[in-house]
Amino acid sequence: MQIIIFMIMTTGNVEYQYAKLEEYEFCSDKMMEYVTTNKAGNGILFKNQRIQLHWCTTLDGKYYVSYYDPEFEANK
Repeated sequence: MQIIIFMIMTTGNVEYQYAKLEEYEFCSDKMMEYVTTNKAGNGILFKNQRIQLHWCTTLDGKYYVSYYDPEFEANK
């Protein structure tokens, strides 16, 4: 399933990353593939900016995505 991961930075900037979820993979697990932690270990960074919150949607923006259940695609 193709998704968009939206991230709000502590600076107020909005960043996004296109990604593909495999069956039963969680959005938060996929997001961790694109981020790093700061030196103190208490912050998650994307492009050297600290992330305040994130969410995932389908490419068309109609649905929020927590994880990919193949039955969702079949019943859409």
